[in-house]
Amino acid sequence: MAKPSTRSVKVSKDGVQLNSRTIKDPAI
Repeated sequence: MAKPSTRSVKVSKDGVQLNSRTIKDPAI
């Protein structure tokens, strides 16, 4: 967790959104 917060936050937000979408629309 020694990476920059900006990148960590961006990846975390993207991952959460992607996960939420996949879970809500598991048609993919």
